[in-house]
Amino acid sequence: MAIRLRRATEQDADLLFEWVNDPEVRNNSFSTRLISYREHLEWYKRLMSDENSAQYILEEGTEAVGQARLTICGNRAEIGYSICRVKRCKGYGREMLRLLARKVQEEYPAVDTLIARVKPHNTASQQALLNAGYEERSREFEMDLRNMFSAENERQAKPAD
Repeated sequence: MAIRLRRATEQDADLLFEWVNDPEVRNNSFSTRLISYREHLEWYKRLMSDENSAQYILEEGTEAVGQARLTICGNRAEIGYSICRVKRCKGYGREMLRLLARKVQEEYPAVDTLIARVKPHNTASQQALLNAGYEERSREFEMDLRNMFSAENERQAKPAD
C-alpha cells in the first residue's frame, strides 16, 4: 500500500487527541502530563491558524498511522512526531521523516535545516532520525532547581553525626 503524508485538517483533531495521551507518547514528550480535550482543541485551533506551524498525518492507504508537526523559525524548522501504538517499530518513523523532509522542501523552500529534540531514553526515535539522515549535533542538559535545592536543604537540616 502507498504511504503518504498529508496536511492535517480540522477533522483530525479527535484522532490527534487520541494519540497525544497515549502513555508512551506522554513519556517521550517533554511535557509528560495528560492533556484535556478542551486544552487540546484550543491548542489545535491555534496550530491550524499559525502560519509558522504545519501538522501532517501519515497514512498507509486510508489508515492513519502517525503524525508530524513543524514549527518554523526563519530557515529552521523543529519537528515533533509520533506513530500510533499498533504501528510502532515497523519503520514508519523513518519513512515519515523522509516524507516530511520532501514536504518541507516543496512547501517551505526557505527552510534548510530540520531539528528534532529527543529524550535520552527514546532510543527508537533516535534510531529513526539517524536512519533518516539526521546527525546528532548536541545534547541538552537541564537541572530541576526545585529538586536540587530541596535535597540540599534536607541535607543541611539533618544533624551531623
